[in-house]
Amino acid sequence: MDFPGYSMESYKDIAEKMFSYNLVVYAEDPEFYKFYFKPNVIIDPVGLSCDRVREHVTKSGNINVIGIVDGDFNDSIEHSNLFKIDYYSIENMLLCNHTKLETFKQDIISYVREKSIKKNRLSISFDNNNYFLHKENTKIQKKFLDYINTKIVTPEQYIKYMDLKNIVQAHQKKFKKIYISTLHTQVKINEIFSESETSRLKSKIDDVENVDLIYGSIDYGGYEV
Repeated sequence: MDFPGYSMESYKDIAEKMFSYNLVVYAEDPEFYKFYFKPNVIIDPVGLSCDRVREHVTKSGNINVIGIVDGDFNDSIEHSNLFKIDYYSIENMLLCNHTKLETFKQDIISYVREKSIKKNRLSISFDNNNYFLHKENTKIQKKFLDYINTKIVTPEQYIKYMDLKNIVQAHQKKFKKIYISTLHTQVKINEIFSESETSRLKSKIDDVENVDLIYGSIDYGGYEV
C-alpha cells in the first residue's frame, strides 16, 4: 500500500534517528505484528520483502532496529536483530491458526496424508466454487532437503513448514476472503515464534525503554483479553 507523501528511506532515517531509544520494527506484514509490541514501538507502515528487511536491519547502525522475517527453509540465526517466525511464511501461519480456514487446512492435511507428500509443493485449481489440490512435480532445491527431512515428518508439520504461499493466496483471492487483518485475534506470541526465538526476542527488547511483548490473545482493538 502506498501512502501519500511517504518516502520509505526518509521514514526509516527519521524514525531511527528520532526514536533511537525506542524499538524500531521492520516486517513484511507490519499491520499484523503491531499488535504484539507495546507501547513505545515504531513499526514501518509499509511492509518490506523479507530480503529488504534483512538488508536494512543488517546495515543499520541502530541496535534497537529489529526485523521479523519468514522462516522459509532456514532455522539459522542470520543476525542478532533478525527474528524468524516458526512457519514457512505468514500464509502458513494463517492456514494453521485462522478458524475461517479450518476446512481448507483439514483438506490439505487429508490430501498430504493420502498422497504421502513430504517434499513437493502443492498447486490448486478451481471449478466454480470447488477447489482441487495437486502435487507439483517441481523438485525442491537440494540444499533445502536436509531441513525438510528434519522438520516435515507429519502432515501437520507439512502445512507449517512447506511453501504453501501460492495456494493460500489463491484460495483467498478466489473466494474474496482476506483474513490477515484478523489473524492477530487467533494467534499468541508464542505461536508465532519458536520457544527459543521468543526467548531471544524477549531478551533483545528487555533493555529497550518501556517496550514489552504482549503474550495474551488480542481482541480487535488491540488489547489483551
